[in-house]
Amino acid sequence: SQPANPTNGKTANGSIGVAGAVSVQVVGGKTLATLGEKARLTVGSGNLTLNDSGQGLYAAVADAGSKAKTGGEVGIGAAIAVQVAGIDVVSGVDTSIPIINKAGTQAGAFAVTSAFKGKETTVAVAGAAGGKAIVPVMALDVSGVHVEAKVGKQPADAALIFSGDAAVTAANTLNRTLKTDAAASGGSVGVGAALSISVLNDTASAALNRAIQANNVTVSASSISRLTSEARAGAQGAAPAATPAPDGGTTPAPAPGPDQLADGGIQSGARLSNITGSRNTNQ
Repeated sequence: SQPANPTNGKTANGSIGVAGAVSVQVVGGKTLATLGEKARLTVGSGNLTLNDSGQGLYAAVADAGSKAKTGGEVGIGAAIAVQVAGIDVVSGVDTSIPIINKAGTQAGAFAVTSAFKGKETTVAVAGAAGGKAIVPVMALDVSGVHVEAKVGKQPADAALIFSGDAAVTAANTLNRTLKTDAAASGGSVGVGAALSISVLNDTASAALNRAIQANNVTVSASSISRLTSEARAGAQGAAPAATPAPDGGTTPAPAPGPDQLADGGIQSGARLSNITGSRNTNQ
């Protein structure tokens, strides 16, 4: 997958300047290598192999400009990057699929393998300057990868015989980077808020549920998930004492706080995760 293109822009007049960027990416991927319910196999002297693998490179970047000079009296810079990814990689033999050895022969080797390797990057950057500078920035990653290798139960209890090795393996390796950077420089008020939120669910499973006779039998599963998360926020300015509106009117509503941004982001991510159709992100 190529990086999601952000929607960004800057506008300014004599008193108010705004710079904003939004990037939303929703990815769903499935790769399957399975023997389905109508399959029936008679294995001769060759090998029986089911191999499924996937690779992914996903990036969502929202950059409103880390040094944007966005306003005279009020400067607002905002960046939101949302990435939702659900990946399923499955190989195997379904339950009750007949597999038998050809009379008088032994099959060579048996292998069922599933593997996934990927990288995810989610970045949000914004800055603002003005008399009052407000910069909320959020990066949200909701992601799940499910890798499975399985051999279901045999209808009859006869063992499959292989002269070589038998292996059922599942492996997942995923590196994620989550970064936010908010810089606010205000003459009187500077507010910078940077939120990096990740909701992750990765699994790898391997199962052998039928009788097999082989030289060596291996059933293994491994899942390696690495996350680098960085949130930076800087603010310059001195908040003045609160004063009533000069015309007796109401004061502007305060900008959303970090808790509100986080709650809203997680709720939005949960709704988007249903689109992927992936096992782990739909849980």
